[in-house]
Amino acid sequence: MLKFSLTPVDASFFDTAPFRWTYQIDVAATPDEVWAGLIAYRPLAWCKMLKGHYTSAAPYGLSSTRSVTAVGTVLLEEEFFHWSDADRHHSFHVLKTNLPILKSFAEDYHVTAINGGARLTWRFAIEPKRGFHRMMQMSRFANEYLFSTFVRDTQRRFGKIKSAH
Repeated sequence: MLKFSLTPVDASFFDTAPFRWTYQIDVAATPDEVWAGLIAYRPLAWCKMLKGHYTSAAPYGLSSTRSVTAVGTVLLEEEFFHWSDADRHHSFHVLKTNLPILKSFAEDYHVTAINGGARLTWRFAIEPKRGFHRMMQMSRFANEYLFSTFVRDTQRRFGKIKSAH
């Protein structure tokens, strides 16, 4: 049950949130292949710790919504506040969750071409509710472990870029 509403944010939140993570994942796939996986009905289906689907009608874009379950227990209702198919870039904020500790939570995905494949820059930004800052600091390691599984799963799905050596 999603009974905790979160405060919507905009792109500036990725620079101002008290807890921020950025991962650059280089893979041996075209940018279009990676982007297609992000905007599929079941986005990020390769990430073992995530299960989700869009809850708005295709084609997906600005204001699209989706429902995600992380680690089998954390429920998230998300809305996209930025979407550019041309730039292969989109961002969402969480509207509702079953976690009572979050004030705001957002993610940003940007796929660019690099030599030998694509780079997915995946950013996470979190602001806990008042009184939960310390708990968030203490759970930082758990969050970083979870996010690192997303990186590994993405590299496994699309392959690592082979070095020129």
